[in-house]
Amino acid sequence: MPRRITGSPANPLPVSPGGPARTDDVSRMLDAAAKLRRSEGPEGTEPLLNAREATRARAALSSGPAEVKKLARGLEGVAQGLFLRAAAARSERINEPATLEVLRTFANTLDGLDPKTLRERATVLDLNSAENTSAFDAQTLWEKRGTVRAPAGRPASDDDGLLQRFTSTCGPTVLQMVLAEADPVVAFAINAGGRASTSSRDGTAGFQRAVLEEFGGLGIPRLESALAARLKNALGRLTSAGTITPDLRDALLRHAKGQGPLDARAKNALHAVREQYGGFPTEAELATLRTAILPARDAGLGTTGFLAAFDKYVKSVTGTKYRCTEPVDGFGRGQAGKHLDAVARALLAGHDVPFGVCEPAHWMLLTATRKGEAGREFLVSDPDGGRTAWVKEQDLVSGVFGARQFFLSQPRERPYIDSFFLPS
Repeated sequence: MPRRITGSPANPLPVSPGGPARTDDVSRMLDAAAKLRRSEGPEGTEPLLNAREATRARAALSSGPAEVKKLARGLEGVAQGLFLRAAAARSERINEPATLEVLRTFANTLDGLDPKTLRERATVLDLNSAENTSAFDAQTLWEKRGTVRAPAGRPASDDDGLLQRFTSTCGPTVLQMVLAEADPVVAFAINAGGRASTSSRDGTAGFQRAVLEEFGGLGIPRLESALAARLKNALGRLTSAGTITPDLRDALLRHAKGQGPLDARAKNALHAVREQYGGFPTEAELATLRTAILPARDAGLGTTGFLAAFDKYVKSVTGTKYRCTEPVDGFGRGQAGKHLDAVARALLAGHDVPFGVCEPAHWMLLTATRKGEAGREFLVSDPDGGRTAWVKEQDLVSGVFGARQFFLSQPRERPYIDSFFLPS
């Protein structure tokens, strides 16, 4: 946030790698991977190797160096399935020496890891709401007005997924999610640094920032922005109460921005803040603030930039070129339903489907569909809070999912979908 506006759970659909059934070893490996799930949680019903990936994996193993097939044969179970996905993501460059080296290294990484660990590292989405791996609610970072102490997050176990690290990198983060779900090598790399991290300085954040700026956007680091607002609020309260003088306040603010020393006046103000607000800011928080770059404004990716970014970074990995369901200005409130049959077909074929939301302007992602007790459901992932959840079709159409399940809107806002991005 923000964006700029311009099968069944227990029995997933079988994957047919293409053509009649065959008994060769490649077909056996593809069939075995298609029978495994992406996770044991209720959100992980998609086959470990879906139809699109199976087609690309077969092409990679057929046309690539013999060592690729040998590496695949040397693995089994989940590890073998993930290796096939990594090969599928590189099918268009399978004969490049660098590709073979990446696959060798990845095969060594996979070997010996247990299935639970493999599945967890091979996704950047929270595909297991039965387990809580992050106690932090990233959406509290938006709560800046009048706030000093960080608000308590919502107790949830469905918010452990990849986070956008900047105020307006929802689009690049959705792109990153699609890449990681298509290529487990990318997912492993992101998880090594912590997919639910709020860092604006690691490789994951660097990619988000670079894509945003390449296509005309500008982002503000979310954590640093929240810390700066809370320090300013604290100093404002203490100044109004007469606890500190304006010159002490200004001295600490200059120091926190990296524009002044921690002199006697700044130290006095810092002591007063920490005494009143339970040690806030800590030394680590103050150090983070002092090196932060906080632009005065932000700007997300509009539809044109979003599609251009997908063409550049995703197409070669997934074999998918996306198109927007409607003209650049999208469609109106409550009109998402007319596209959901096409969306479901794309999902069942193994294509992730990004989509845009209004109120607030935001990009999100669909990765699976299933038949629920009350009808069709869609698996939605959100880069703002790291949440992934099954959403009923009627809630997707009405837009209430954005407020009730993903907590995206302000009191006067009502989220609704205004665009889908489908494979062309």
